[in-house]
Amino acid sequence: LVDDIVYIKNASAGFAGGNVTAEGTFSIKDNSYSGHAVLKNIQCGQLQEYVGGLSGKLSGNIDFTGILGNNNSIKLYGSVSIDDAIYNEIAINKIDAAVSMQGKNVQVSALTISLADGGNIAAAGKITGSSLDLEFYGSNIDLSLLKNYTSILLSGTADFYGHLSGSINNPYLDLKLVAYDGQVMGQPYHDMRISAAGSMDGVKIEKMTMQ
Repeated sequence: LVDDIVYIKNASAGFAGGNVTAEGTFSIKDNSYSGHAVLKNIQCGQLQEYVGGLSGKLSGNIDFTGILGNNNSIKLYGSVSIDDAIYNEIAINKIDAAVSMQGKNVQVSALTISLADGGNIAAAGKITGSSLDLEFYGSNIDLSLLKNYTSILLSGTADFYGHLSGSINNPYLDLKLVAYDGQVMGQPYHDMRISAAGSMDGVKIEKMTMQ
């Protein structure tokens, strides 16, 4: 304790099958705090309450500041990665994310997902209170991976671009997709192009061509 400031150095604890180390300061005068935490090999499978359906090993670095008892004052900045993941039966080699948060506002500077079969997904955007503004891209995506999300039988390889905006509880989706050499409900195609838009109330296919 120096000048009413508590210094914490090299604190370490086991957590969810991995390890967390941290250091920081806490001011007795104004209840403010700041610190840095390192996460290593946290097992997502042990955190299903927060990341349901996801397994894998999470590691990362996080800087944080705030005032005790004031959730709106909390600021987080960090980068995390998850290796050897599975999400709802989809195998993922690696997930990388750079994220910052202040109160209820979240900024996703970069999110990249490398699927085990060679597909890639990237996203960036922000959540401001209850509003969402997120762009995402996909390349070389195996459409058969969607079997747990739709009753429509799909196959082929797709590239896509999407934009989610509006209320986080019912965002508006704008989607453009191009797929090659597959089938839709048993109907083969060489080139399929889809433009769709809508929300949880319903998505309308604005244009669709198959060759």
